[in-house]
Amino acid sequence: MVLTAVQKKETMDLLCQKLFDQRLVRGIRQIPTVHTFYEQGKKKQNEEILLLMEIKDSDYKKIEELIKEFTDFSIPEITLYKIKEGNLEYFQAIKKETEKIETM
Repeated sequence: MVLTAVQKKETMDLLCQKLFDQRLVRGIRQIPTVHTFYEQGKKKQNEEILLLMEIKDSDYKKIEELIKEFTDFSIPEITLYKIKEGNLEYFQAIKKETEKIETM
């Protein structure tokens, strides 16, 4: 699972489309939220959209590159969460749905 955030719906739409087009994700949860944080010593607050992505770990670097290319943050949050246990059928579905389609 990868977690990132964007500020604009347009950025989210473009990033999600690129990730799906390259079959780098099985699914993406889009969660509107408010983020309160410190930046340069000052408390700030942003409306953001969290993106929680179902991925194969082997695709992480490609996903990180795309997020950096399409982010609307100067320093994007990009976090890979390694899952120790879970529903095996779910993990198999992620693997199956992110397989690259081979062309002749």
